Amino acid sequence: MRATSFFIVFAVAVCNIYSQTSFGQDKDTTKKGGKFFLDLTAQYHESFGGDYKVPVPPFSYTTPDPVSMQKAGTFNYLVSAAIGYPINKNIKITLGISYTKQGQNYSDYSGTEQDTGTGFTAVNYVFSRKVELTYLKIPLQFYYNTNENKAYSLSCYVGFYYSYLLQYMDAFNIDGSTSKGHIVWSDTATGNTYHEYYHASMPWYYGNTNATYSFKSKPYKAYDFGQTLGIGVRKKLSPNVSFLIMLNYQYGFTDIKNNDSEYITNNSTRKFWGYFGSLDPNQFTTYYNSLFGISAGFRVKL
Repeated sequence: MRATSFFIVFAVAVCNIYSQTSFGQDKDTTKKGGKFFLDLTAQYHESFGGDYKVPVPPFSYTTPDPVSMQKAGTFNYLVSAAIGYPINKNIKITLGISYTKQGQNYSDYSGTEQDTGTGFTAVNYVFSRKVELTYLKIPLQFYYNTNENKAYSLSCYVGFYYSYLLQYMDAFNIDGSTSKGHIVWSDTATGNTYHEYYHASMPWYYGNTNATYSFKSKPYKAYDFGQTLGIGVRKKLSPNVSFLIMLNYQYGFTDIKNNDSEYITNNSTRKFWGYFGSLDPNQFTTYYNSLFGISAGFRVKL
């Protein structure tokens, strides 16, 4: 939230300073009110999500020593269309609809666990995970433009958004091996189903699982709500068309993780975020969406 406050103050200050310089002092010919306009934009951004902890050791039900996975770069995109109206010569309001990809990738975590069957053989394993989220967003934004009659002008905005989750994918994989065997454990949650694959060929255990379960309640909430901030430059191409390039920041107010998520297995239910029961380190971690990106697009007066 400190970063958000700083971004707002910085954007407003820069816009005010710019509007007071000689670059923003051209005679204004924009009438109060005016025509509607259409914004069409595309964005490339890095998205950020929640923490995830690896239960170490992962193959036993002893008390784990949770280790947080490092977050890796997660780059996605957004496309948006918005209808707008000028409140006065400097301030405009837009209401839009956006299709966006978000989520979080995590760097692989490697470790070693003692083989409980032999007591002498170490299991070397690699744990990987990623989350993909697709949203339909409805952003409401207030723009401030220094002087749109000039060839170049400074623009900034603040607003809010509501998102509806269209689809998601949450997947993890553990690959373990020893000199005497191999373990593969892969689980994927998407839509209304949870697929579990497990194969072990070890001195102390051999088994296979390849099953698909149905969710009683999904692991992620169907909605998100948050704020949007941006600052950039507007280039006037003609009296009715301009080009905008903006730096954008979005932060979600909603913990989108459903800690009560359950799936049905063998006529009973099991918690998605509680695979290790009371020992699971991810039962109460949070997941807030945020992103930082750059967008480019056109504003056309209608």
